[in-house]
Amino acid sequence: MAVLIGMSADVKGKSFNIDRSPLKIGKAEDNDVPVNVVGVSGHHCTITTEGDKFTIADLGSTNGTRVNNKDI
Repeated sequence: MAVLIGMSADVKGKSFNIDRSPLKIGKAEDNDVPVNVVGVSGHHCTITTEGDKFTIADLGSTNGTRVNNKDI
């Protein structure tokens, strides 16, 4: 199973199973992965899975979403 690993602030070192699609990430408590960090929007992005393929989509967040330091 794939996991998402937190890299900063209150999620640093925490692992989140990517066990549903879409997996919702953001500051709001109704997200699958709540991230209470400055710069993260209430409903920031989603990760969807299709077989072994993972797609991340920004949900119109204020600061955008980056993967490997590249804007998506």
